[in-house]
Amino acid sequence: MKTLRLMCKTLILLTGFFSISALAENSFDLDQESEFSQVIGSQLGQNLKANIIQKGSQGNINLSQRGDSNQSDISQDGLENEILLVQIGFSNAATVTQNGDNNSINLLQRGARNELNMLQNGSSNKAELKQYGSYKNLKINQIGHYMSVTVTQR
Repeated sequence: MKTLRLMCKTLILLTGFFSISALAENSFDLDQESEFSQVIGSQLGQNLKANIIQKGSQGNINLSQRGDSNQSDISQDGLENEILLVQIGFSNAATVTQNGDNNSINLLQRGARNELNMLQNGSSNKAELKQYGSYKNLKINQIGHYMSVTVTQR
């Protein structure tokens, strides 16, 4: 098990199975209990928070946070799951949960005070989610196999 907890006031860069860069008073909590998996994270701004739990095998998480007061909570368990989460702006919140195998989530939040809750429970599900602007709310549950959803909020 790899556990990483960062409370950053200066630039930090770590490499290995996980890579993180952070600047200002940001937090990046990582609990990685997986084989052949990777987490890549970057935080540029202030008061950014990331909480990641990664279990299973061959999972990939790529998180980028830019702006102020964005928060991401990510949980990934299973085989060959992928998450790409990008937050640009301020006070955006995303909660992403993946259980099962071969699931994919591609998420962009650009603006202010957007909220998103995404659950994938099953296998071979895909989600393409984009939030532009302010005060958008989205909740999606994919429960089953071979489902696909694409949502753009403007």
